Amino acid sequence: MKKLETLAFDQMLLTIIRGLYDYEPLAFGYGQFQKELEAKGVECDRHQVRRSLERLSLDKKIAHKWNGKNFLTRPLEQIVVEEETHTAFINEKPKAVTPEVWGIYKHLKDTAVGVDNAVSMQSLAKQFNISERKVRKIIEGINFNGYILDKKFNDNIWIKDGTFMRLIMGDNNGYYLVSNKDEIKTIQKRYNMDLYVASIKRKIIRQKLGLDNQSKLTIGEFERDYEKTVSDDLVKV
Repeated sequence: MKKLETLAFDQMLLTIIRGLYDYEPLAFGYGQFQKELEAKGVECDRHQVRRSLERLSLDKKIAHKWNGKNFLTRPLEQIVVEEETHTAFINEKPKAVTPEVWGIYKHLKDTAVGVDNAVSMQSLAKQFNISERKVRKIIEGINFNGYILDKKFNDNIWIKDGTFMRLIMGDNNGYYLVSNKDEIKTIQKRYNMDLYVASIKRKIIRQKLGLDNQSKLTIGEFERDYEKTVSDDLVKV
């Protein structure tokens, strides 16, 4: 496989591992991972699965070890997955900041700058007496301009033009404010890969919609440019 195809394949397998992982290592053989990938529309063989697992293990994205009976696989970088990625607030007017929203942002900027100081979602939920789902929604709103701040929030180091300045990142360490170039590069690589994988999924959907007399999507110049730009970014980051 070419480099970009390899990256996309690895990311798809990693996404599957994260989705299936439920705090117990996966006792999956290569054949079972192959079936999971094929169920997502990715044609592959066991050799490709084995090589991908080796790459993910070397990159410290997963732990993949033989226990004498089975391979046990689990993600090492468990990204916090938003249950509602396509949330409505992106198309809505920003909401007013609540005490919980400001409290979470202030707590993170005071105590969780950089990945080494990450704060778990569970501890934030307990501290502010809200659900873990609510914590995820608040942080998503902070990151994607879902809130607007009035003049009483005048901490101009952390706020600009009525929006929160600093990006909150989440992984298996918890939530933290991005603080250096390495963490910025991690974000760029992660979201560029997400975009690239999304473009591959769209191709698969378009192909499947063309079967059995279903409607067929047409590709436009924008999508071609979009896919090429994302691919180029993946190489550079």
